[in-house]
Formats: sequence, C-alpha cells, structure tokens
Amino acid sequence: MRLASHSRFDRSILRIIELAQASLQASASGFYWIDPALNMIEVSTVGMPFEFSQGYHSGGIGSYDPCFARRLAGQNRKLALLSDERTKVAPDAVEPYLALLRDFAFTDTTDMIFWRNGVPFAGLGVVKRLDDPPASEETVAVASALQHYFESELQCHPHMIQEELSRRFGLTAREVEVVNLLCGGASNSDIAKILGIGIATVKTHVLRCFDKVGVKSRFALLSFLSSLH
Repeated sequence: MRLASHSRFDRSILRIIELAQASLQASASGFYWIDPALNMIEVSTVGMPFEFSQGYHSGGIGSYDPCFARRLAGQNRKLALLSDERTKVAPDAVEPYLALLRDFAFTDTTDMIFWRNGVPFAGLGVVKRLDDPPASEETVAVASALQHYFESELQCHPHMIQEELSRRFGLTAREVEVVNLLCGGASNSDIAKILGIGIATVKTHVLRCFDKVGVKSRFALLSFLSSLH
C-alpha cells in the first residue's frame, strides 16, 4: 500500500475530495482503491497529517476502526458514521483508534464504500476536527447523496478501465501502460521513448493487446474502451 499527499491526486479524485469536505464541513479526507482481497491501496489524503495516516495504515491501528473498509465491505455497507458504529463494538475494540483520533484533534468520520457489480472498488473517509460542525442527521442525508454520485462518477475513472482490462482480458501491467498511452494519442515511436523500449517491442505489445481484447485496429480498441465507461 502506498500513502500519497494532496500533490499526488489526479484532478477527478481531487474534485471528489473537495466536494466531500465542503459538503460535509470536514477538514480532512482519505481516498483509496480497494483490491479484490479487500485491501486499501494507493491511499491519498488531504488535510491529514502523515503521522496519522502512517499510524492508521502501517501501524495497524486501522484494524480497530469500526468503519474500516474491509469491515464495511464485508457487511455490504455503503455508508457509515464513526459516532454510530463505535456504539456497536466493545470499548476496548475501538479505543486504540479513538486515541489516535484524539492525538490529532479528530472527532468523527464519515466513511463511504463505492461498489460496481456487487464488488467494492474504492472508498472515501471524511474526517472532522474539533472545530468542525458535529455530524447530524443532515450529515447522513448529504453523505448518502454524495456516495451515490461519487460511485457513479468513478465508474469512468481510468483506474476502473485498467482493472477491467487486467481482470477480464488478462492484460499485463506493461500492456495496460501501452493501452493508456494509445488512448492518449501516442504513436508507437512515442510509446517506445516514454517506456524506454524498442519500437518492435511496442508493436508486439500492441498486437497482443488487440488479440486479448478481440479487436484488429487502434480505432476499434479505442471504441471498445469507450463502451466500458
């Protein structure tokens, strides 16, 4: 798992983060993708100290979070508030996480899990500080609307297309890179320079991508990828 800061966000994810924090009147957020084993990967944060993220993910304290992604996904949940979920577990089962929150003046979280065809693929945790307005019934209503909207928007994210190509068609990581560059309008020569490989190797990758997806030209490949959105 990789921890990343504000500067590592792509624009579409940053827009989601900014809208979530503004709508829920919260100071910090963490966005992440979820792999098939329900692990949080490529975690990116806004307004959250690195030490907090490190303690949560690398320090194992996240396992004490009643809104932990694996727990919510396992329960087929889409939305949860820490202030509600903490009352459903024994105090000692959540205290290490609450202590971490207190260390950084965090008070509550709103967690969203995003699904596609019955499979969780991403999540967003929005975190309130002491000086943020407390969560309310309105928070739940707004968060529920945002969850549905973000879930729909993320279906078209390049990450989802890459996952589909890997899972459904068996493209390798390098082949996915080649496809991404093709979608960006790169020529074989451009791809060779960007990836540091020979043009003959690029042609081999392209032909293998065509074969695995079942198309015969770049235009057909791009048209097919558009249909996946």
